[in-house]
Amino acid sequence: MIARHLAIACLIYTVLAVQPGLSNDIAAIGFRPWLPGIALVACVLLTNDSASLVWAGVLGFGVDCQSLDRLGVNVVVATIVASGLMRAKSDNRPQGAISVVVLVFVGTFVWRIAGAIVHGLLDGQSFDVVQLVTFASLAAVGTSVLSLCLSIGGRLLLAAGTSQRTSARLLNNHWSMLTGK
Repeated sequence: MIARHLAIACLIYTVLAVQPGLSNDIAAIGFRPWLPGIALVACVLLTNDSASLVWAGVLGFGVDCQSLDRLGVNVVVATIVASGLMRAKSDNRPQGAISVVVLVFVGTFVWRIAGAIVHGLLDGQSFDVVQLVTFASLAAVGTSVLSLCLSIGGRLLLAAGTSQRTSARLLNNHWSMLTGK
């Protein structure tokens, strides 16, 4: 349990440290992933209800501190999005990579739209709905593609590790049958 919370804390710290540089590098390719969206889904999937809301608040606070916008906006938005993701998790019980990618897409899309709307309202600015939806969609698609690649890569690594252990066990079983031990 403590290891899981430590892993989430490390994930949040890594995401907040990597987001500015990595998103600019990948933006040259054509999409800008929102890494906190992946971290938010991980917080929800790896913890229980109350802990996931706490971790969502910590993640939102980190985004607020990093972006130098109005402090507290992303805390509220991330916590609300996390509560929606918790509801989706309890209704669907996501098992596979596709359901996780869908949660990443929805979480990122809602976070990016809600954050922009709240900041726009607080600053008294008007916003173009089409541009806002386009921006949020591109961020959600980029983040979903990145999370799918990470999920497939992780599954391939696990499969490679499992096949090596299985072949070693089979060799040991065959050897023990030959030697009678």
